[in-house]
Amino acid sequence: MALATYDDLKTAVANWSHRSDLLPVMDDLILAAETHIFQNVRIRSMETSLSATIVGMTAAVPSDYLGMRHAFLTMGGLKRAVEVCTPDYINKTFPLSATGTPAYVAIDRGSFIFGPAPADGNVLQGTYFAKPTALATAVNAIFTECPTLYLFATLAELEPYTENDARVPLWIAKRDELIRGVNGNSERARYSGPMTMKVA
Repeated sequence: MALATYDDLKTAVANWSHRSDLLPVMDDLILAAETHIFQNVRIRSMETSLSATIVGMTAAVPSDYLGMRHAFLTMGGLKRAVEVCTPDYINKTFPLSATGTPAYVAIDRGSFIFGPAPADGNVLQGTYFAKPTALATAVNAIFTECPTLYLFATLAELEPYTENDARVPLWIAKRDELIRGVNGNSERARYSGPMTMKVA
């Protein structure tokens, strides 16, 4: 059957598992599967522009933020790339009073922090991976690109419910294979096309 909607997915999970008793927990299984997908899939359709103004030496992290692709600040008319690191590194390396041109950015308690801290009014820009809309609400880009990933990710969540179903390891392996596939396809598409050689 075609996998085009949330209800299609529910039907497919019931059919593949040969279980007629999953309806009471189906939404929970799909939510668990989707959580795993959002934690591990990074494709171009999830990329969103970042623009966060620095106030009080920090900037707000978008509510749908999953991970950074690249980030920079424009200071003195120049783009200054910043490297993502841990908040521990910034806190240990840069005193609270250290200000200047940031080389590092991290997330701490829902805010971007910098090392060293830039002046207020500067804007952190770049591209981040945004959390897609939950499939229960609307069809999202991941489901459109690879609906079978949702199928096998949901089947992989059946183990605690079905108790020792021998098929679960196969479903987990297929889920992980599909995740590697969609991530790899996205990266290959990003760099496809004619190559241009730069001569120094």
